[in-house]
Amino acid sequence: MALDNQPFTLVEDTDFNSLINHLEPRYSLPSRIYFSQTITPQLYMELKNKISIKLKKANHISFSSDIWTCPISHESFISLSGHCIDKDFNRIDVVLHASHFSESHTGVNISEKLESMWDSWKVQVERRHLLVRDGASNMVKGSNQAEIPSIHCTIHLLQLVVSDSIMSENIVIDVLAKCCRLITPFNHSSLACSNFKKIQQQQNLDNLCLVQDVPTRWNSTYLMLERLNK
Repeated sequence: MALDNQPFTLVEDTDFNSLINHLEPRYSLPSRIYFSQTITPQLYMELKNKISIKLKKANHISFSSDIWTCPISHESFISLSGHCIDKDFNRIDVVLHASHFSESHTGVNISEKLESMWDSWKVQVERRHLLVRDGASNMVKGSNQAEIPSIHCTIHLLQLVVSDSIMSENIVIDVLAKCCRLITPFNHSSLACSNFKKIQQQQNLDNLCLVQDVPTRWNSTYLMLERLNK
């Protein structure tokens, strides 16, 4: 459940119960409540203790953080990952938090949230080396108020530069708009996709699906054009 992100209802699935019964008929599967309220918290605490021991040995820890909103539930979350090197120069990267962030995304609230997450892992101020963040003004203000040096994520910055460059040419904008209009029907119609596959089979072509670009990933625009060209 934890490693493969399986639902707790797995223990109620008919086929899974049949498999367990075949392997060991004497074993009775516990309920999903037992796994959600007992086993998973126990696993979490065991893992947290292991990570805490590693972090305590690090003299300095760098962090990365981001805020995002779930498109389904429309709930906001803030992440915090820790990055350090142990005495043998082995790199350690751990996700420390993916915390619900219902408050307004102001610099003050971000700063307080960061402090709260650091305190929960007992990371003192003198051990906080650097924070990697996006370029949003509230994240900049939040890191400043938390009194931690911060830098703009290079990949995010590259995304902004490339996107601005692409959108600076009207002819490119027009081409991309036409491509999106060609691809969109295939993302909303199973009949269109089925007919598209039949045409490819009739012409002995590779069965390729069209790729839709994503605004936050500049390379997805390239992949969309490359696939459409094929």
